[in-house]
Amino acid sequence: MTNRQHIMHHVRVAALTACLTAFLTGCGSADGTVAVAGSPTETNAASGLDLTAHINPQNASVSLPSDRLLVTTSEEEIIRTAEFAAVAVCVRAKGVPWPSAHHPNDDPVLNAWHRYGPWTADIAQKFAFVKPMTERGLITQGIVIPENPEPIFEPLLIVNLTETQLAASDECYKDPQVLQFNGASLYNPGPWMDAVLDSYTLIDSDPRAQELFDELGTCYAEYGMEMDPENPGFVVGANTTANARYWIDENGQPASEPTDEPVITEEQVIMALQTVECKDSIDFTNRIANLIAEKQAPGVEKYSEELVSQRQHIDDLVASARDYTATHPDAFEEVR
Repeated sequence: MTNRQHIMHHVRVAALTACLTAFLTGCGSADGTVAVAGSPTETNAASGLDLTAHINPQNASVSLPSDRLLVTTSEEEIIRTAEFAAVAVCVRAKGVPWPSAHHPNDDPVLNAWHRYGPWTADIAQKFAFVKPMTERGLITQGIVIPENPEPIFEPLLIVNLTETQLAASDECYKDPQVLQFNGASLYNPGPWMDAVLDSYTLIDSDPRAQELFDELGTCYAEYGMEMDPENPGFVVGANTTANARYWIDENGQPASEPTDEPVITEEQVIMALQTVECKDSIDFTNRIANLIAEKQAPGVEKYSEELVSQRQHIDDLVASARDYTATHPDAFEEVR
């Protein structure tokens, strides 16, 4: 990856507003997480792995078997933060100014599972159909327009860097202190990845899942709503992103910009709460999570050795990243 790609990658990371944290605890834990009844159990797995789906209505999270073995978005952000902090330390050590790193956001709201839309009243009340995120995220995504907007953060843009800064960072991305946090090591491609990802395709053709969505659609219809065929679990008319205006620019290219039209309205919240009532009435989230876990279980079990090895690597890297950021607070301080 080139220096410019690295920097643009961090620009995108700075704008990330949502992440899912894996739950490594067993069923019936003190934090309210429970294993779904009927899921494959830990005792019937030769590998000893927990193959159940963990549901936590307290923070609207769902942890599937693969979530506890593969890298999560929040873990990626922790590691990338350490990488950027290491670059800042390295570049500044050369006497070249460099923007400060930003601590990753660990807001509990980012744990919410949103694959099929809101499934708890609290999330529906706050976000309607928008993917749960921090206040900063709502603003940067154009979901919420503050009356007196203030800069949330200053994104790192290549056009704002001098040739000296670019040259110094080029050297620093080759430094061992930086390379140890290279994100490429987080992914170990292999058939186990297909085995995990295929679980969602298998769900689409499972009669039990189809029956479940039919039940949900019937309940939606009772409220005068229609299931969105492109986004099962959501309804037609749900606002999931900022409203935008689209046009073709002078070069003949499509262009867009957010409008001031509100996204999370009273009407949207009412609709979202009605979908939650429907999901509760048929135990939707437990049942669909159960099915996904069931589809993932064979692949996770088959490639358990490789996945456990990868999880150990991720855990070690996250621990090193946390240690690095904790021992280099100066990387998070502005240097003018």
